[in-house]
Amino acid sequence: MIQYIPEILRLLVPTTYCVVSASYIIAFIKKQRPGLLWLPTVLAVGLIAHTALLFHIVSQNGLYPIETPFEGLAFCGWFFMVATALLVYRQKEPSFGAFLFPAGFIVSTIAVMFINQGPHLPRVLLSQPFMAHTWILFASYTCFLLSAITSVMYLVQHHLIRSRSLGSFYERLPALEIMDQVIMRSDALGAALLLIGIVMGFLLINSTGIKPPNLNIKISFAMLAAVTYACEHILRVGIGWKGQRACYVSIFGFSLILLTLLAGRHGF
Repeated sequence: MIQYIPEILRLLVPTTYCVVSASYIIAFIKKQRPGLLWLPTVLAVGLIAHTALLFHIVSQNGLYPIETPFEGLAFCGWFFMVATALLVYRQKEPSFGAFLFPAGFIVSTIAVMFINQGPHLPRVLLSQPFMAHTWILFASYTCFLLSAITSVMYLVQHHLIRSRSLGSFYERLPALEIMDQVIMRSDALGAALLLIGIVMGFLLINSTGIKPPNLNIKISFAMLAAVTYACEHILRVGIGWKGQRACYVSIFGFSLILLTLLAGRHGF
């Protein structure tokens, strides 16, 4: 029975996340609040199963769960679902869940389906400092994903207001001020984590002397993304820059993050 636990967890994670995502989407369409009595329990079961799966990987490999690309993606999915749950229940805006939970469901499902596949990192890179560096970067990436999705929601709501199409869809979305605050905080936290991760990466490169393929391209995109988000935050604080322009910057910054990921992983 014990040997089937990982498979049960791999089935439980996408199933619970699918139920949560579908419930929020249906509630959004029907302009109702989701089933608050039982839905948090289902979400908690999914998060516990997801956490247990990550701990299983650690117990099996003796390593943090980022040795392969899909293990890293599983961690991103877990972090994103935790961040979304905190946002939805703190802001008391279920409409966030209709957009964010499905994104976490897709990421987590892809990860757990292929979690045992993909190339492994070179053993020389599997050190605690490198793991901390990678976890910090993954956390920043999930902040940027949350911000990018919220930016799209903001732009849709802004368009509805400007076109005076104040119908049912407008009434379902959060207020512009709430979404702008979420974007600002997500980008600020993500930018801080990204800068810390980049600095740690430079220190690790100097200490190991390893220069993986595509490293210069990866660093260039990461630095450009960090500068983009830093400029956004400076303009927000300095001259009160927000709204549409901040959303476009956030989406552009996330496109740079995607290019950073597509540039390849360390050691491959």
